[in-house]
Amino acid sequence: MYGKAILLSIFIGTLSYSANAQPRTDAFLKDLLSDNNNNPIIKEVLQHPAAYRPQIIYTKIDRDKNNKPTFTNYYYNVDSLLYFNPASTVKLPLALLSLEKLNDLRAPGVDKYTYMQFDSGYNKLRPEYSDSTAPNGLPSIAHFIRKAFLVSDNDAYNRMYEWTGQQTINRELREKGYGDARITRHFYPMTADQNRHSSQIRFIKKGGTVLYTQAPACNTDSFDFSHINKIGNGYLNSKDSLVNEPMDFTTHNNVSLYDYQQILQSALYYDSYVKFFFRDSLHRKLPEGVRVFNKVGWAYGFLTDISYVADLKNHIEYMLTATLYANSDGILNDDKYDFDTIAHPFMYAIGQTIYQYERSRPRKYTPDLSAFKITYEKRIPDQRPVIKEVDN
Repeated sequence: MYGKAILLSIFIGTLSYSANAQPRTDAFLKDLLSDNNNNPIIKEVLQHPAAYRPQIIYTKIDRDKNNKPTFTNYYYNVDSLLYFNPASTVKLPLALLSLEKLNDLRAPGVDKYTYMQFDSGYNKLRPEYSDSTAPNGLPSIAHFIRKAFLVSDNDAYNRMYEWTGQQTINRELREKGYGDARITRHFYPMTADQNRHSSQIRFIKKGGTVLYTQAPACNTDSFDFSHINKIGNGYLNSKDSLVNEPMDFTTHNNVSLYDYQQILQSALYYDSYVKFFFRDSLHRKLPEGVRVFNKVGWAYGFLTDISYVADLKNHIEYMLTATLYANSDGILNDDKYDFDTIAHPFMYAIGQTIYQYERSRPRKYTPDLSAFKITYEKRIPDQRPVIKEVDN
């Protein structure tokens, strides 16, 4: 029913980007984008950085004769203090941490395909004993990852959040060097206290035998919310009433673009369903031979794409990570954003700028990209609303 989520590698990141860093722009990337200034969308966004809050990281990949890669990063307006709402992109680190925790558990008979049960356990936490979208009708880590990447399902994120636990999530991110990352909440309305809790979880063998039980947990660690992040001129609250003041994202999920680039460099996934750097309203099909391994997110006017691109036909590869804010009326949570007129065209334009540059630049050694020649499972036609109205 769903394609196979493939974890190619997990590598512990050791680089961190200082929370006190100043905005960084490299002349090379600035000049590369400026060369395309005849594109009205690129020109509009780059000339108004305060309004659109663009951040871009382009990563050149050069391999030696043994196919070992070297990564060179180029930055445009990258600033760990310039907040953007990560939306569904946080599903990428959650999937990695879920698999890592499962691997470290080493419980006999327990793997990513093992059936799971979630109790309620604490106020607002929801039980789950079945999953109608799974081929066998049962929840599992493997299926949560499929749903998170293929249809950006929010319940799958919530279950990985509960399995890993708020405390473990944030401790592990810090230990791996992602000092600016903070994942603090479920993807449905809960208080700060409720978000700290996880229910009892069981892994169950076919036939009903309990293989492992994880006790309920509560995160007792504190968070640093000293840096205030407020966006916009106003927002619609839960009652659809207009509040005439900026929306406060201070306690929301927060991952810097630099940390995302490092996380993607560490692990590459199944070719997921949206490719902003190759698709817009006019261009719906990837070029022949191109594979894009990415995670996207859009919410509150922010649009973000974290991508690794492998062109098997032209033998090129690179990474491109970018975010943009497109909300000209300054009102958040009203579902009236400039995605179609600004954000999508901008992402497509910079994606094509980098792709065409990569096709023309010389390489000493041709990369061996055979590892990315993946045969995907055939998808069964599916007309469920979740396929059309995905969460992001």
